[in-house]
Amino acid sequence: MCKKSTNERETTEEEEKKKKEEEEEEEEQQEPQRRVTHDIYVDESDGGEDGESSVYINVRDMSALTSVVNRVTLLTTPKSTVGELLQEVGRRFKYEPDSFTLILQRVDGEEIEVDKVEPEKSLGEAGFRVEGAQRNNLVLSDQGGVPPRRTDEDDLSLGASASPTANSAEKKWFERSNNYENPPEYSYSSALIKQETGYIGLVNQAMTCYLNSLLQTLFMTPEFRNALYRWEFKGSEEEASKNIPCQLQRLFLMLQTANKSAVETTNLTRSFGWDSSEAWQQHDIQELCRVMFDALELSFKNTDQADLINRLYEGKMKDYVKCLECGYESAREDTYLDIPLPIRPFGSSSAYQSVEEALKHFVEPEVLTGNNKYKCSKCNNLCDAHKGLKFTRFPYLLTIHLKRFDFDYQTLHRIKLNDKVTFPNVLDLNNFIDCASENKEEKIESTTHVGQEKVAQDKPDDASTSDSGLATIDGEDSSIEHTHVPPHPHENTDEDEGIDVSSMYNEKNKTCLSSGPFVYDLFSIMVHSGSASGGHYYAYIKDLTTGEWYCFNDQSVSRITYDDIRKTYGGGSSRGYYSNWSSSANAYMLMYRQIDKEKNVDSFTKEHFPKHITELVQRMADEEAAEREAREMERSMCRIKLFCQHPTTKHMMEKKLRIHKDTTLRETVKLAYEELELEGVVPLERCRLVKYEEVHDSLECSFDGQDDELISEILGGVRSSYKFDLLMEVRDEDKQFEVYKPGGTTVKVHLIDLQTEEVEGPFTVRGSLSMTVREFKELLGRHFSLNPDTMRVVLERYYNGLKLLTGDTKALKLEGFYRSSKVYVEASGIEPNDFFTGSSMYHIMDRFENTITLHCSLPDTSSDALAELQIPAYKEENTEAGASSSTYTTCTTASTTTSTSVTSSAPSLPTISTAESASITTTSSTTIVTTTTTTPSDSTSASSPASSHSKESGVCSKASSDTCSQSGSSVTTPSTAASTSVGAASDGEDEGIVDPDSGAGSSTVNSDQSASEDSSLTSDSDRTLVGDPPEDKLSDTSSSPDYRNVSSPEDNVKDSKVGSDMGWGLPLFQDQTNSTVSGWVEFEEDKEDLPVKRYFRAQYYTDHETNQKMLRVYVDKRITFGQLKMEMQPWVGVSQEHFKFFKSYSISQEFECTRMSETLASYGDNARLTVRLGRALLPGEQRGKVYFLELDNPDDPAKFLIDWVICKGDTVANVKRAVVKEANQRCQLDLKVENVRLRKKSWKNPQTIYLDPQKFEDNIPLYSNWELFLQVIEGPETKTGDDDELSIFVKRWRPSSFTTDPVSEIVIPEATSESLREKLSSISGIAVDNVEFAKGQGTFPFDMPVVSINQDLDWIQRPGPLDSRPLYISEDGALVYYRDKTEKEKELSEDERRELSNSENRRLNRDLQYSCPGSSSSGHSTLRSKEKGLRIYLNHNPTEE
Repeated sequence: MCKKSTNERETTEEEEKKKKEEEEEEEEQQEPQRRVTHDIYVDESDGGEDGESSVYINVRDMSALTSVVNRVTLLTTPKSTVGELLQEVGRRFKYEPDSFTLILQRVDGEEIEVDKVEPEKSLGEAGFRVEGAQRNNLVLSDQGGVPPRRTDEDDLSLGASASPTANSAEKKWFERSNNYENPPEYSYSSALIKQETGYIGLVNQAMTCYLNSLLQTLFMTPEFRNALYRWEFKGSEEEASKNIPCQLQRLFLMLQTANKSAVETTNLTRSFGWDSSEAWQQHDIQELCRVMFDALELSFKNTDQADLINRLYEGKMKDYVKCLECGYESAREDTYLDIPLPIRPFGSSSAYQSVEEALKHFVEPEVLTGNNKYKCSKCNNLCDAHKGLKFTRFPYLLTIHLKRFDFDYQTLHRIKLNDKVTFPNVLDLNNFIDCASENKEEKIESTTHVGQEKVAQDKPDDASTSDSGLATIDGEDSSIEHTHVPPHPHENTDEDEGIDVSSMYNEKNKTCLSSGPFVYDLFSIMVHSGSASGGHYYAYIKDLTTGEWYCFNDQSVSRITYDDIRKTYGGGSSRGYYSNWSSSANAYMLMYRQIDKEKNVDSFTKEHFPKHITELVQRMADEEAAEREAREMERSMCRIKLFCQHPTTKHMMEKKLRIHKDTTLRETVKLAYEELELEGVVPLERCRLVKYEEVHDSLECSFDGQDDELISEILGGVRSSYKFDLLMEVRDEDKQFEVYKPGGTTVKVHLIDLQTEEVEGPFTVRGSLSMTVREFKELLGRHFSLNPDTMRVVLERYYNGLKLLTGDTKALKLEGFYRSSKVYVEASGIEPNDFFTGSSMYHIMDRFENTITLHCSLPDTSSDALAELQIPAYKEENTEAGASSSTYTTCTTASTTTSTSVTSSAPSLPTISTAESASITTTSSTTIVTTTTTTPSDSTSASSPASSHSKESGVCSKASSDTCSQSGSSVTTPSTAASTSVGAASDGEDEGIVDPDSGAGSSTVNSDQSASEDSSLTSDSDRTLVGDPPEDKLSDTSSSPDYRNVSSPEDNVKDSKVGSDMGWGLPLFQDQTNSTVSGWVEFEEDKEDLPVKRYFRAQYYTDHETNQKMLRVYVDKRITFGQLKMEMQPWVGVSQEHFKFFKSYSISQEFECTRMSETLASYGDNARLTVRLGRALLPGEQRGKVYFLELDNPDDPAKFLIDWVICKGDTVANVKRAVVKEANQRCQLDLKVENVRLRKKSWKNPQTIYLDPQKFEDNIPLYSNWELFLQVIEGPETKTGDDDELSIFVKRWRPSSFTTDPVSEIVIPEATSESLREKLSSISGIAVDNVEFAKGQGTFPFDMPVVSINQDLDWIQRPGPLDSRPLYISEDGALVYYRDKTEKEKELSEDERRELSNSENRRLNRDLQYSCPGSSSSGHSTLRSKEKGLRIYLNHNPTEE
């Protein structure tokens, strides 16, 4: 059979192409110009049919069936009818035309329900704009609350345009754009439809294109797919999720039976043991093929498919050396799963022209001659020889790996070789086979010797094996052309829709088959596009049943042409680090199937599925239907935040409410009531839902009279999130719900009493932004029974941003009120209405805003403890010395007595009327009062000064305050501190002092800048102060009451003068003249050069959980740590130079507060501080750290215990005794002095052992920041102090089981190999002559993988000193592995070795280890992370069949 030459074929193709272009030009002249873009016709003519004007229609799908807004723009004529429009819209969106509502939105605001217009009316008659180029906007929505019904899913995908074969009725509707703003998601809308090619794509998780390409190739391999279907998994669903063949089987079934355009691979990758991070790692497809086949082999073990991979993909080759003198051949047979084929000779700049040429050079032998001669065992002489490879058997499915990635030694970069390498469609490999090996009945032994002299006569030169092996090819690109057959009968003969080689056994194939059995048909080309640093994989795969070729590119599956195949040969630029992307798409892996009528099979169809596969398909279909129903239900659910202030605990609760869109408001209230667990707390009749805005803590409006309306209508549609929230409002039993109209303002009101210096609130008052200041004052007066004429109202818009409202005629909006605002109100008339800056009201607010609570854990300061640490106790004369600066922290006995005898006399507020037009909600109150305490002394340091008082004993009435103020040393102090600046902190709020763990600064941002912290809606508890707070839950800001005193120590001292020595007369506030211009004032920041005294008060309590002595401190957050230490001296019991502050962030994390000039501004309320004794170092003392050495704790063998101070001349025994006592107390240990030792710590390694009589500095060097190990020993100390003694850690290695014994420690009398060997023999029972040992590698605990111990360690048996090469052991603390040399090493199979390596890597946590920068043993670069290797983890081996 003759063939055309290459030039003739090219000429014929050019003529056909030119003829086709001429026909297209003639067709364009007869019809309006149209272009086809992704199978969508776009009309570009100026008018419609017959020169009529066009009607532009823009349709948006706002139904509940889609999670994104799909938009389609149509172009038609004015003569089109309404019925035709509904049919076309339904076809576009795949909805039944009578199942949706179509609304026309006109410019004049009118809305026309198009679906209710008579179908025969034209668009112009229906109200559409048909003149000019004006658009008509249509909204597609649910009909009567019911989502549209979808049409048959076998139609075109959502929004697809009419095909080229559409009828004339469809052709007058042209789509201008489709979903260009919000493309449909693959998982729900467009991805639900199967590709018109009949095949399904795979979703790219992130960078898993390499996985998708290989999976599609395996799926399109009938023999592999059928074998996988024959395998049956027997196990639970949990086991199935971890089983690779089971998940691969299910994925193949989805690819074959699902009605989608793409399916996910996440279940399969989870069975690999991969997490989400693996999806962002791109790997080599050939590497994946090998790793996946290994995993499948292990998974198929002990099943009927155990040999599946080897049966289909395994070939054999012979690695040989052949003597050219006598013909003697020494060979070893190996197996292979793919042929790694270099495309360039080593060191060459030109590539092989074809796969056949590369194969020829692959088997071409290397000549061993000259200095590289081979010593022939038969000739017993150095002879010239051939060394090479021979194929002895080719697999049924042949994989060829084109090695396109190389290393450029000039640029020292990895490069990709884009050279052109052709490959045939039919590959004849019969001439590459080693016939002698092929005809053998048995396999070649591991080393075969063929010594027949006749071989040299029959085959004088082994290179003859590379002189053949090519199918007959004419011309460079004839590799595929010679397989061309007539197009498939179902294909359009006018279109080139792929390479059809379905008639496999044509004349050419018969010719190839006649030469031998190893003739192969190409069916998969895995293409890599990109450079060596990254790229993209996709696959060209042939349907072996029809012969058609397809491109599988992740989600997309499309037909390809012959030109697409030719482009994968390569031929682009091959030099340089960065490749030309456009020319870098070329074949990387090829898969061929052997042409054999008896072996070639077709893939199972649904009718031929095994029984267990049919049942699995049905289960999967049921699961998919259930998931689809669940998704539809999920799309009908409204998800919105729900808040409620618990009526009893006053906590602000937050829930996520999920409610069906067809639920009424009445039913929603009941469901929210149950979700918040209010049953039994408050009746349902006293609850209602209102619109709430969490960020601004604002009540937006109520839903009065809408109880029977659907929640979706009330909320404005079905959404996954809303810009507003819902609040469950609970009314008092004797009150009625107020009507909240939109546009109001929610005001949090704090009431200030100048006489008692109390601050109550917040109270929630709702008003209107349009009301004047005077009207607002009158509103407050009615609610709180206050006189509006003497009322001062201060607005706080942001932290320290205060404004006195003086313009009664101004509207609240102009004054700066917003949706949520915060005000302070005072109406006593004691001070003028226009006086604020520097007033008592301002002073009280200043204290209120800046007082925080600290909880300090105290150390043991008993006389014994202080004596042990050599720290002097704090003496009374120190108090007198500091009286001038801290008198305000104490009070006399007389004043204490007075304070004890009085009760609260704070006046109660008037009852709030409920008949007002604006609503008010009172949820909590805060009363700030003055309290007195005594200075702690040694006799009373264990109890609070107020602990013996009644709940009311800490409150001073006005009379008692006057009495206290007459004493020169009387003080006023707070009972406790507030949770935040003005209210109890709640989640998500940032006003006042933030959470102590946040590290953020203080702020009291209100209104539009933050959530108001002290809102009645978010207040956590009743904050009226009448005594000491409960002492349990002090650290819980959400449950503890809020206490704060805002009075200064000198407020009641009437004769206080400006500039007094006490510092309280200093100008704390801005000059009024500087702040009245804008009306806004700010609290003045502290001046560094002024010694401003800050508020401080403290009281003892006991933490009930830890039973630890604690100190509750109420302090101005503007105080410095230096001032705080000075104030805490009498409370801690030692002077300030002998203790330190540590801020606690968590149970195990704390940091020392070292900056004494730093303030507490960054500390939140209820922050925790730890006070630790740390006296100043005396001459000869050094501070260091003590660590706990645990040999049997591999996770943390060197755990930090305590800091300690050692003095020169201290004995080891004394230091050890003190350290053990402190460690037992602070670390809850139970150590005994006689069973522990101290030893030197050098980085991570334990070294020299310190003996009890030794002294620091005399016998042991003492330096700053020393480190010691505290080690537990069994029995008394075994080391005697002899200079020749050596203490060594030893671990026995057992090669017969690949295990090690636990670490133990021995002491040898001298540092020699003989002494060590004798000691090891005595503890192990091994004969001295059979003991071998080796020094461990790395740092303590010197752990290493057991698979590496035998090979990586230097085992020695020779005598000699230990401090010489290769041991270099001269100091205590080295580790030595030892073994019995007569014990044979266990022979591990490949599977056992792999499993052991994996388990050791997991044990040593190697994947999480990071080396120190600059370390010579660093396995990871400090500048660039190491490339992660491809792994598939087999964590589960269920029972299979």
